Amino acid sequence: FDKFKQENDFWLSKDALYEALVVENENDYWPLWDSKTDRNLFNPKTEEDKKAVFIREKELRLKYADSINYYAFCQFVVSMQNKQTKKYALKHDLKLIADRQVAFSDRDSWAYQSLFLDGWMLGCPPDYFSKDGQAWGFPVVDPQKMFNEDGSLGEAGELLKQLYKKMFKENPGGVRIDHIVGLIDPWVYKAGK
Repeated sequence: FDKFKQENDFWLSKDALYEALVVENENDYWPLWDSKTDRNLFNPKTEEDKKAVFIREKELRLKYADSINYYAFCQFVVSMQNKQTKKYALKHDLKLIADRQVAFSDRDSWAYQSLFLDGWMLGCPPDYFSKDGQAWGFPVVDPQKMFNEDGSLGEAGELLKQLYKKMFKENPGGVRIDHIVGLIDPWVYKAGK
């Protein structure tokens, strides 16, 4: 369990803390949380915010240590079940394909707010299913944060790489990206429009 937590810290630590904040704020949708500090825990704007965030995170990790550990343990159990399923699939020559939406989960959009364009949302352009397009309400990755000037992966690119690396490791048949065109030619709109 400790090894699992260590190997998956890049996502597990923030996801588990989000779970604690869901309890704390009695709501699983972070934009509706009353506490500005909780909403911006990993996105402080000022030095004063950074200090408040440091204190708040420490306080939450102490207060909700059992809940955080329980969430991590549940993820560990799912991981073990996934390994058994993968082993069975490989033994029987079955391919498993993961399904990942092009957008980010609420947990990821909360934890990595600084990687998204403020005030912009991702959706689907008009087509024969919807003449006006579809307003999905997902955050839009800031293209300036995908790559560094030297062409190496930027902070957002590294996050995507880690998320997909995890999915490929867990799924021997690959990953299907739902609405992949959103990675290549995203349809964005102003929030609230």
